[in-house]
Amino acid sequence: MRLFIAVPLPEHIKKKLATLQDRAAHRSTGERVSWVSPEKMHLTLVFLGEKSRGEIEDIKSAMENSVENEGKFKIYVSGTGAFPSGKRPRVIWIGCLDSTGTLDRIRRKLVSALAKKTGYKKKKRKFIPHLTLGRIKKFSGSAKSVEFLMSEDIQLGDFTVERIQLIKSKLKPEGAVYSVVEDAKI
Repeated sequence: MRLFIAVPLPEHIKKKLATLQDRAAHRSTGERVSWVSPEKMHLTLVFLGEKSRGEIEDIKSAMENSVENEGKFKIYVSGTGAFPSGKRPRVIWIGCLDSTGTLDRIRRKLVSALAKKTGYKKKKRKFIPHLTLGRIKKFSGSAKSVEFLMSEDIQLGDFTVERIQLIKSKLKPEGAVYSVVEDAKI
């Protein structure tokens, strides 16, 4: 099974993301952007890749250990960016800010527990909490939708994080289909 661990988003944030995507898409001039359906959006903490059913209990245990003694906290959906850069964008995103440091602490504990229980290897690149808005399939040297997003002071509000989820991703020709496998309440 192809798995990842993520923070689910509430409906009010998904609606705001859909409106933002719509505004950006109307500015598109030449770049081909594959916009992520807001219903599929989530804040990925760890991408696990292919795992067996036998590893689910260890992953669930790592999730529970990572949220133990943590309280619910707020994430602010604000600011935009692009990977690898705004000049050569491949992924357009909006930031997720946690002023308490709880998200980063949970992620560090999760990565450590996963390494011990499943042999997970930590990625070398820095973790940047974000929601992927879209992926640029064709870049013509100018991306008006990206320029619009980068020039706006985007503030979509906040939401309370109450759980993290283990999600199965099944790849299909029409896109990935997600289903929740496990849930760890904070």
